Amino acid sequence: MSGNTSELRRAIMARVADVDAVKIAETGPFNVRITIVPNSKADFATLKARIERVLHYVGIAGVGYHIEEGSISAETGAANIPSRLQVAGYDTDPTVSGIMEALVRLVPRLARLALEERTESLQVLVAQDDGSAPAPFIEECRRALEAIKYTGLRFEIAPFSANDHRNALINAGFHVPRRESRINRLTEEHDDQYATRLKKLVNGAPPEQIRLIDSLSGSKVLCTSALRGQAPLACFLPIYDHVYTMLPPQDVQPGVDYFNHFFDLTESEFIDYCRLGKLIPVFKFSLGSYPEKVAKLFLEDPSLPFLQPRELDYVAARYAWDQSRHIRFLSANRKLTEELHLALEELDKLSFDTDARLQSSFISSLLHGVERFEGTMWRNGHLALPHFSPAIVGAQALALLPRSPSGDMAMIDGFSAIHNIALAQAFQASLHTKLVLAEPMLSYAASFFRPMREVHSSAFSDQLNEVIRAFDIAHAKIPAKDYVEIFDAPETKRLRTLVTDVLKTGSDPAKDSEIRERVQTFNAGVRKLARNAVESSSVDVAGDLVAGAQASAGHSALINLLSKLLGLKTVTRVAGMVAKRAIEDTVLGGQLDRVRGVINGVPSQSIRLYRIRSKLQRR
Repeated sequence: MSGNTSELRRAIMARVADVDAVKIAETGPFNVRITIVPNSKADFATLKARIERVLHYVGIAGVGYHIEEGSISAETGAANIPSRLQVAGYDTDPTVSGIMEALVRLVPRLARLALEERTESLQVLVAQDDGSAPAPFIEECRRALEAIKYTGLRFEIAPFSANDHRNALINAGFHVPRRESRINRLTEEHDDQYATRLKKLVNGAPPEQIRLIDSLSGSKVLCTSALRGQAPLACFLPIYDHVYTMLPPQDVQPGVDYFNHFFDLTESEFIDYCRLGKLIPVFKFSLGSYPEKVAKLFLEDPSLPFLQPRELDYVAARYAWDQSRHIRFLSANRKLTEELHLALEELDKLSFDTDARLQSSFISSLLHGVERFEGTMWRNGHLALPHFSPAIVGAQALALLPRSPSGDMAMIDGFSAIHNIALAQAFQASLHTKLVLAEPMLSYAASFFRPMREVHSSAFSDQLNEVIRAFDIAHAKIPAKDYVEIFDAPETKRLRTLVTDVLKTGSDPAKDSEIRERVQTFNAGVRKLARNAVESSSVDVAGDLVAGAQASAGHSALINLLSKLLGLKTVTRVAGMVAKRAIEDTVLGGQLDRVRGVINGVPSQSIRLYRIRSKLQRR
């Protein structure tokens, strides 16, 4: 139940197909008049009975709803309401805590708040961080509360008295971001932009592009948990072109480097990789939720790219909307949504039956999406993904698990797995997460989605780090610019294949003994290459075919032959950048590595590792 004017109107229109228009108005404290325009063939008494049943699901207990037939004139004034206030009214929480949380979100300058429930109204006391409450601020709070309160609730907004030092936002039960003028302005700007994008999305406009998602080429991985300990960020740098990493909002002890603590990189190293586009920090929450030093670092340096919270939410929303074709279909077929509501009423009579509860939960979720998609994505952002993803049935099934410590943990892990996989697909990236404790849940969740790029569980990532370090190609103490140049797109692709083969050979997951044997074999090959001094001054026989824009006739013939055998376009002129581009094809590069490996009596993987280590050493 919520009972906001926007929610009531949408619910009636979705669940009673023979109503052509609805107008809702307050007639007194806890009293609401609902005026409807019936379809010409509909009977008012029948429609009234249906609407009353709908109000059982979406209305507020204790509020009197009077339903009448009448004419409705076009409403004006919506154009003057900020976008964020319009969409916020589509999914609300009528509790005192829900009202407080919504006000904090909608009014970034709100720093002090107290709510007093009276017999027929609610008194709301507000103040800014400096204790003031000027008239424009009071009006902003009034409009926000008007947008999210349930219909029939009367309220009064006033400043605190001089001797009133209360603040319900202290220990509010939800997170309240730090209030700073620059962050407040930025938050308000981004919230309105996000709300406008949501409205355009559901109205059929093409999804807008997000530069840090859509303009980056090459391989990408989304890391949804801190990268330290057994799986630090450095183990992903050599095998992906771009690493999206969620910044933790927690602060660190005085004297401790935030970036070193969470990512095993110094602040300067982290920043350098950001500027080069290798790392893309993602802020999940308002910048006021993060340590002041971290937020200030990104706010005050325009050269640092980062994904701000509402961009993250929009990336999730456009993916959710694309996956929710059923919602778009149902929105255009009100007869079907009416039938769904009637089925819901019948299923709710069988609440003791597990199958009926699952079906009821699923239908409620469908109707919720039709009526409140943009409101839910506004209120919950990317966290709403499980309910608008291909795994919606799995999410509903998990929610019905018996309440117990094991059942609750399975539900939490299941929702986390679905959320993380959906988010990675929204990013068009591979996934690394340590947020799913029961790792089989990742496989369960992935079964609902289209084929994924790599999904790195906690155990896999731990092994990945060990292999990267054992190959001596982890982040080295060389300038970030040099490291990024060495591990360009072709190199990360080849190396990712090499490492994945090591970790998934034989048994799956690979046993420690299998990993150890392969790593030692490849490293022995690297040592043999070094002893044989296979690298010449003009041509790198380990794969770098070009030196000084020259390539031997033997290399030209070899490339042409392999191109023909592999069905690749024949390279007729192998010199300068032409040869380099030919080698950048992973299949062709892999075949050349195999040929060089045979010549030198070592595995092809050793050829690749030797070349990389040589480059690192030269820097």
